Amino acid sequence: MALEDIKRGKNFEIPMYLRDPHNPSFNKNSKYLYPHDYPNSYVKQQYLPDEFKEKKYYQPKDSGYEKIIKENLKNIDK
Repeated sequence: MALEDIKRGKNFEIPMYLRDPHNPSFNKNSKYLYPHDYPNSYVKQQYLPDEFKEKKYYQPKDSGYEKIIKENLKNIDK
């Protein structure tokens, strides 16, 4: 699904607050929230460009460890 979007020419810039902090253009007052500073190492924030933010590229399976991941993602979306 992600590769299909890229092949169709849908490529946009990564949000500024996710770019390399060593880059001189990185804003120290960025909106980035460090997930490991939050309970369960999770914080709701936008990781994809605006044009992709509603897309769900990862679809975990119902087997093995992915079943646990799927349940965790379901709880996050509540």
